[in-house]
Amino acid sequence: KDYDQLLNKRPGKTDAVFPWHQDMGYWPSAKVLGVKETSTCTFSLAVDDSTEKNGCLRYVVGSHLDKTLRPHKPLGETRNDAHALTIDVDESKGDAIKLAPVLRGSVTIHDEYVVHSSSGNYSTDQQRRTYVVAFRPRKVVEAERRIGFTHSHNDETNWDTFESSIQ
Repeated sequence: KDYDQLLNKRPGKTDAVFPWHQDMGYWPSAKVLGVKETSTCTFSLAVDDSTEKNGCLRYVVGSHLDKTLRPHKPLGETRNDAHALTIDVDESKGDAIKLAPVLRGSVTIHDEYVVHSSSGNYSTDQQRRTYVVAFRPRKVVEAERRIGFTHSHNDETNWDTFESSIQ
C-alpha cells in the first residue's frame, strides 16, 4: 500500500467537486523516479451508496489504454491558489463519459491514467464517504520517498513543478 485517504462529501456540499484529472498528474513520473513504470492500482470502497445525486465517480471510457498523461493545469489561477489540477474533457472530441454509481460496500478500481472526476453532493440527506487505498510497487514507493515525495500537501519539495505536463 502506498497511501490511503477518506473522502467525505457531506449533504448539500455542491462545491465538493473533484475536477477531471488523472492521478498520475499529481505524482512523479517513472522517468523522474528512475523506474520502468509506476503501476498504481487505486481501490475506492463506498462507505455509503454513491449515486449521481451525491457525487459518484465518473470517468472517461478507455482513457487509461494508451498510458498517456493529458496536460493538466491548476484549478485556480496558480497552484498556490488551489492544490487541485484539472484537464479538459470534451465529448465532442470523442471523450465518452460514464457514471460509476455503486452501492455501499462496493469497490471501484482504476489505474493512474484513468481520467476521472466527481461532482458535488446535491443530496440534502445523504453523504458520500469513500475510503481510497492506492497500491504501488515497493520500488516506486521507495523511489518516491528517496526524493521526498509522500503524497502529502506538507511535503517540503514543491511538487507543483516536477512535471512538464502541468501547464
